[in-house]
Amino acid sequence: MTGERRYDDREVGQILKRVAELHEREGDKADARAMTRAEIEQVVHELGISRALVARATSELAVQDVRNRPVWSLGAARTAGPPSRSGGRTEASP
Repeated sequence: MTGERRYDDREVGQILKRVAELHEREGDKADARAMTRAEIEQVVHELGISRALVARATSELAVQDVRNRPVWSLGAARTAGPPSRSGGRTEASP
């Protein structure tokens, strides 16, 4: 045994999440670039994480993007999510 600390899956997840937060804060100072799905799959594979989880996560992200896309109707914008409690109707102001 090397004596180097080992991190469990939960800790690795927390570390990666924090690294992403710090990277986002750095903005232009960081070496930021977009990644393809294949590049993300390679990174997670090297970490011992299933590539199938990348496919699942990217699919979920795509669904969220579609739901949050503005929909224009009669000159008003709304998000393409589930209807509001009022059924999408708004009351006119007196």
